[in-house]
Amino acid sequence: MVFDDFDVDRAVNYAAFGAFIGAGQTCVCASRHIVQASIYDEFVEKLRAKTKNHPDRRSLRSRNAIGPVISARQRDRVLTYSRFGHKDGARLVTGGVAAKVAGHENGYFVEPTVFADVKSDMRIFQEEVFGPFTSVTPFKDEADALRLANDSPFGLAAAIRTRDVARAHRVAAAVKAGILWINDHHRLDPASPWGGVGDSGIGRECGTESFDDHFNTKSVMVATHDQPFDWYQRHGQPTTIELTSQGLRP
Repeated sequence: MVFDDFDVDRAVNYAAFGAFIGAGQTCVCASRHIVQASIYDEFVEKLRAKTKNHPDRRSLRSRNAIGPVISARQRDRVLTYSRFGHKDGARLVTGGVAAKVAGHENGYFVEPTVFADVKSDMRIFQEEVFGPFTSVTPFKDEADALRLANDSPFGLAAAIRTRDVARAHRVAAAVKAGILWINDHHRLDPASPWGGVGDSGIGRECGTESFDDHFNTKSVMVATHDQPFDWYQRHGQPTTIELTSQGLRP
């Protein structure tokens, strides 16, 4: 979710990194970008320019290169989602076809792909593509952003771009995801729990929480004193207890 108080150029850099690192084959890939309407057109155009003019999209010699997907089957699956985008009425901004990389003609490459004007009922919004593929959808206000963000069966990770600390906390609390980045993406502290909600699974990896599923917890209370005990004695004097229709009465 990109709010209009955040620097657009920086948001686009995070978007490209989140969507295309590892050729989009990460479980926390930035597959949906939900952008405030006031900066939406600027964001889409700058993401188009950055994606289309990626300096290493034709070479694998740089650590910034966008590599292949894992198999021909996965390449074809990504391209199928491009067809879904066209069919459902989304606007192809760039990519959407297989790519050729010199020296790696048999590689399973896909041009990094951006679709805009994506609605929440489209397959490319609702389903996981797992490739260098991302969508952009406009939102009106904070409530609309949360409605769109939570309109998904998945809930592993989400990211929020805003300079408003109070908004960041409100949105982080309300979004349905197990991992949240605020003004960042993909960074992981191994001491922090990793896991999602909904169709993204149950339980957690990493952190002390990852141990919890392996243990049963038992509570044991031990009195360490040796004092006499009588719950029904007051001020050192025995108390007679009478059972009445209203309960116990001394």
